[in-house]
Amino acid sequence: MSETGAAAPPGAPERVTIRQFRPDDVEGLLSLDARCYPPERRMHYALLRPLLEDPAAALLVIESGTPAASTLRGALIVRRDAGQMTVVTLSIDPEYRRLGLGRRLMEWAQLACAAASLPALGVPLEAENGAGAAFLAALGFGPAEDGAPYFNGPEDGRLWRKPVTIAEKP
Repeated sequence: MSETGAAAPPGAPERVTIRQFRPDDVEGLLSLDARCYPPERRMHYALLRPLLEDPAAALLVIESGTPAASTLRGALIVRRDAGQMTVVTLSIDPEYRRLGLGRRLMEWAQLACAAASLPALGVPLEAENGAGAAFLAALGFGPAEDGAPYFNGPEDGRLWRKPVTIAEKP
């Protein structure tokens, strides 16, 4: 997926591009993560490296600026798991939130899930993340019916899930 030169959503400071992750994006992704999460929740290279090498994972980024001087403003990492696709992380730069970029990345994840013939897209969510819960609910997600916990148990969070319509193959 590439939207090179796409106009920025209304209110965004500049034009954005949604594209596949490249190996030279590692530092930008770690910097984005530092702007999005507190230190105890940040992605570290030791956690990122296995995902970069995993054929079941897909990474998309949103960048702003010019090719010579761009900044990552968003990222989505998904992974095909048993019976579903799971969002490993969705990060949107605080200055670029509430502009529809997270929704666009999640729409892509749903399309990728359907293309892989997986019946559901799952998102682990911490219990205290009310904004995340509202975002997922607006996209049609709900807490997993099987009560799948996140982290150490349901008090820490749970998996949110959305069934995905798989198109019939001709």
